[in-house]
Amino acid sequence: MTEFVEGAVADPGTTSETAAAGNAKSESSSPSSTGAAGDEAGGGENNPNSAEASGPQPGTAEPAENPSAEAIEGCDESTCSVSDAVTYEHLYQGPVTVVLFADFSKEAYGVCKVAVLSSDGGTAQIFPLEYTSAWSMTGGDLTDILYFLDPATDATKNIFFRMPGMDGWSASGLRPVSTGLFELVDLDYIGDDFSDIFNSQPMTSLSWGELDENGNYELEIENATARWDGQKYSAP
Repeated sequence: MTEFVEGAVADPGTTSETAAAGNAKSESSSPSSTGAAGDEAGGGENNPNSAEASGPQPGTAEPAENPSAEAIEGCDESTCSVSDAVTYEHLYQGPVTVVLFADFSKEAYGVCKVAVLSSDGGTAQIFPLEYTSAWSMTGGDLTDILYFLDPATDATKNIFFRMPGMDGWSASGLRPVSTGLFELVDLDYIGDDFSDIFNSQPMTSLSWGELDENGNYELEIENATARWDGQKYSAP
């Protein structure tokens, strides 16, 4: 099991090696679980959520039953609280279960994390989500602030979720890679592309919006909207 202490990932470069960003959620959606695989960015006509697809398709996700806390390495019922889970069909690794949970151990102080469980039930990856804290929230309180979007994937084959941020809640997600399992989606560059907003409101939060006509989630930044252009999120 590999633990990533930092939430940084490589710049979402090409359409083939990169996909859209983080799985948080549109405000109109309700919490859900979903999962599947892929390493290459998809387009509108390749939307993995297409109704024409039969059976689990690489880069797609389905809701999964939340595993017990003990299923995650280093966790038990007294230290960790599971919030949401999806089964994701990974392009290179096959089906994996992706779990959102909060770690209330003395060292973690309620930090939200992502765990990836392999098909044999072992913990393959854990990602701490920086600048998050679920405080002492459990049960329904936790699932209201940490959950996968519905659907959890879009045409990019990334996984999208909502997490509690410093100023309320924020967008995040996972990008499948060929040399392992996942990387956290990199949205740091958004601050440069929308510098006028971030300069006036340093604590600006990000949230996932609706699916556009190409089957990609839009990214809401205060009163602005960024759209996936095949390489990154940019102003329309």
